[in-house]
Amino acid sequence: MRPLNSTAFQQAREVSPILASLSLADKVYDSPYKPKPLIGRDAAVEGESMFTFEDIAFVNTSEFSKTGQYYIKNGIYTNASPIYDKTEYNAFWDEEERRRKEGYTLPGKLIFEDDQYKLQKVHIEGAHYGYLNYGEIKRSKDFEKKKGILYSPYGEALTLEEPVKRGGTTKEFSLPSFWDGDYYYFKSFPLARQQNRHIVVGKARRKGYSYKNGWVVADMADQYRRSTSVVGAYDEGTLTDDGIMNKVQNYLDFLCKTTDWNKRRLHNTLRHIEIGFRYVNDPIKRGFLSNIYTAVLAKDPGAMRGKDADLIILEEAGKVLNLAEVLEPTLKTLTDGIYMTGLMVVFGTGGGDDKYWQAFEDLFYTTYEQNFLTFDNIWDVDLQGTGCGFFHPSYMSKPGLIDEYGNSDVQGAIVVENKERAKRKNNPKKLNDYTMEEPYTPSEAFSRASNGLFPAVEIDLQLRRVLYDPDIKGIGREGIFIEEKGEVKFYDKILLGSSASDYLNPPVNDYPLKPDTDVEGCWVLWEQPYRDPRTGRIPDNLYRGWNDPFGISKEKEEFTVRDSLGTVYLYETPNNFTPTKGDRIIGEFVGRRENTEDFDRQMFLGLRYFNAMLLYENDRGDVYSNAKKLGLLDMLVDEPEFMYQKDLQAGGKGRKKGISIAANMNRKLNGAIYAKKWIITKRSNNITDKPLLNLHYVYSAGLLRELLKYDGKRNTDRVSALIVGMYDQREQLYKGINADTEAGITIEEDDYFRDLYN
Repeated sequence: MRPLNSTAFQQAREVSPILASLSLADKVYDSPYKPKPLIGRDAAVEGESMFTFEDIAFVNTSEFSKTGQYYIKNGIYTNASPIYDKTEYNAFWDEEERRRKEGYTLPGKLIFEDDQYKLQKVHIEGAHYGYLNYGEIKRSKDFEKKKGILYSPYGEALTLEEPVKRGGTTKEFSLPSFWDGDYYYFKSFPLARQQNRHIVVGKARRKGYSYKNGWVVADMADQYRRSTSVVGAYDEGTLTDDGIMNKVQNYLDFLCKTTDWNKRRLHNTLRHIEIGFRYVNDPIKRGFLSNIYTAVLAKDPGAMRGKDADLIILEEAGKVLNLAEVLEPTLKTLTDGIYMTGLMVVFGTGGGDDKYWQAFEDLFYTTYEQNFLTFDNIWDVDLQGTGCGFFHPSYMSKPGLIDEYGNSDVQGAIVVENKERAKRKNNPKKLNDYTMEEPYTPSEAFSRASNGLFPAVEIDLQLRRVLYDPDIKGIGREGIFIEEKGEVKFYDKILLGSSASDYLNPPVNDYPLKPDTDVEGCWVLWEQPYRDPRTGRIPDNLYRGWNDPFGISKEKEEFTVRDSLGTVYLYETPNNFTPTKGDRIIGEFVGRRENTEDFDRQMFLGLRYFNAMLLYENDRGDVYSNAKKLGLLDMLVDEPEFMYQKDLQAGGKGRKKGISIAANMNRKLNGAIYAKKWIITKRSNNITDKPLLNLHYVYSAGLLRELLKYDGKRNTDRVSALIVGMYDQREQLYKGINADTEAGITIEEDDYFRDLYN
């Protein structure tokens, strides 16, 4: 689908006055998709192709709808009588049936060849032809508008009507116009079948996909004998309350009423349509015997399997709580050995509760892993070339910003959308909700942001890089620490081998936690410790540990295990030893064990491996007592003195070790502000001269998810551990500066401290 820099609209406008004089090129344009190698670290990617979009300037597209135009004008499709003009009548409907199956080709594309514009023939798919000419939909009466000029569905200039002058318009049942976005979508069907792949669609709202997919279902049932289609959704209302099935039924009714393709139905409900008939007193079914079933997945996740379907449409996939469970068994029914026997289309928008749509997002960004058609991600910054599903952005096919040929005015739509976004800039929640509904990129459609403290757009993009960029995805080593003869060793999946499943739990990356999330957790290391090449030792204070425990509340004496996770980060301090110069999180252990001792024992093994001291939140948990049992009290950092900021000093509990965040109401808020400043601290520039921030070296998906949701009220254990770390940073920095500062110079006067942390 077109990128932001599309030129098609402008080209069509410039050439439009001379269309009649353009010569015709010989070649027929058949597909807007060109193959491109999909490159990644995963072995599953080898040999896989993704497809790029060609930016097409369409012209003369009303010619694809001449049959429909005739119907709108005359109320009938042909003047030929089935009685008196039988040969002409049959020839007309035979040709229309052929077009519905094979498609239609006409001069409709601008090309620049031999220093001049030419016309090229364009082929549209049969389903697209049928949709344009027989797919009656409810649409704005005066749909396209550009610079005060209104166009009919077929490009005729209209007089400004009074309702339109006031900014309003009316809706009526009519036939669709040619839209560039629809062309790309219908063209993806033969491509998917050719590649033995299914289709997943992420989109902005109100792009007519219920209408388009409803037509695809109705067209299948009306044209192909004994075909089976299944339309699925999470809840029944999505299917029947002005959903796809309403549209399927209306399409079939329209065909029966206005065409020669009248077919009776054995079943005709919003839950099941069967095309066919019986003779009186004859139990045998006759006719087409094509079926359309529905599946309500909230009641039965397996409702779409077992139907031996030719086509499955899953509507509003972002609402399907158990999408992963639904897909696996369903996709198996659409294959026979190495062959794909049926096509599945999964579509929807992002938004809502991310525990619902996370699986939809994963499917969209990992298409090649799940046998879905992969397109070049031309929309998400820094994710180009990684591949994703079919995406329909807000600026494509936007009513009022489409020319008479169906070309989207991308730049005009962006101007309009930017103004709408500007209206909501002071309300982060409303802005985020709006951009999720009207996204420019898949990242915006699947945005998780819900607060205004942390830089949501940047964090969301970094999360997407961590999850889906092959250069980052999978760089962390998952494992556990084991002590052997007094030496701590790290065992990852490779070293554990066949016994890995016995000793190693998966990392906890979910937020919020899902009901089936394995919360025991494991270590994830993004770097190994630096060792002095001369001595083999890890320098003291090169690494620090930051911990937010779970467990016993010191005040309430209650075991807090329901949502709480223990979190410990390994932080590499700023230095001149390591290649990255430090100031980054290089490891994490997130999880919850049956008791605090098991968690803390694994935490201290990791700290010993990195020769790291630990600052921990002492408001809950058993870190001190467990450290005492293990003889490791010397690894605990003394309680900060907060000498650099007086309003943080009050409320100390005198525990000598660790830090109390709850003891002072300012500590949590200030800590979050410090975390924000650390995240956006610039480190360097990349090869394109874009600033690289500390954020771009945060590889913890769970932490990034919590940052997006942080509001100071939610249970965000990973952010809490980061806040602990911010105070450790400041305390160490203060002590270092204070020790080296000349007499008479205060901490407030130190430029480095002031600029970096204030």
